This record gives sequence, C-alpha cells and structure tokens, in this order.
Amino acid sequence: MKSYSKKIRGIYLGHQKLIIITLLCGYFIFEVWGVRYIAERKAEKPNNIKEGCLYLRSSYTDTSKMKILRLTIDGHKVESHRTFSGNMPYGYKWNGQQRDEFYQYLEYNKEKCHPIQYVNINLLITRKIFIYDYLGDFKPTTNTKKY
Repeated sequence: MKSYSKKIRGIYLGHQKLIIITLLCGYFIFEVWGVRYIAERKAEKPNNIKEGCLYLRSSYTDTSKMKILRLTIDGHKVESHRTFSGNMPYGYKWNGQQRDEFYQYLEYNKEKCHPIQYVNINLLITRKIFIYDYLGDFKPTTNTKKY
C-alpha cells in the first residue's frame, strides 16, 4: 500500500503538525497556570523575594472595560494583569474596589517610586514578574475585609 504522507527528515508531515500543535498547547497551559504556580512556590522562600521600585508608564481600558496598567518594575516592562497572583499578600490584601483605588493612586503619582516586593521568574522560554507585596504609603479607603 502506498503512503500519501510526505516524509521530511524521518518524520511524516502529519506527525510534525501534531508535535507543533502539542508544543503550542503545552506552552499556552504553562503560561496560564504553570508560571503562576512556580511564582507561588518560589515566594515560600524569603530569599526569592526581591525589593524594587514600581513605576506607572501608562494605562488603558481593554475591550471588556478592565483597566490595565503598563508598569516598569526595576527596569522590566510588564502589564498589571500579568503581575497578579491571588495567593500572595498583594493579591489577597486588595480586591475589587481597593485595587481600583490603588490604580488611581498610581496614576496620580506616576513619577514616584512605589516600593514593592516581587518574585522574578526567569526561565528559558519566559520571563515574568509577580508582585508579592506593596510596601508604599497607599491605604485603601474602602473596607478590606473578605466576606
């Protein structure tokens, strides 16, 4: 029986496509859940938590009306929604309206260095920064209790 698949370097073309699709899906899953998990595990050891300055570069509202801040953390450009993990003090200290107040505070104090603690993930395929805690002088006016 004659094979209709084209063979390139010992691997059939159909297999190459399957391998590429599998790698892309694996990378997507890693970006969404894996990096955040690694950051939370690294944050358990105090020597992995660094201190630095957070500066606001700009802000915009996305299509779902969510405010996104473009930040600079120790010279590395990041976006606010990519620096968040709910299992770190910054994540469970402020939520909802408190975070909106914090974003407004950053917009009014753009040039100021906002001291933070962060976890740096520097892997071969990705580099991410997650805010561990905010050390500055901002205090939310709304209630910070969890209900």
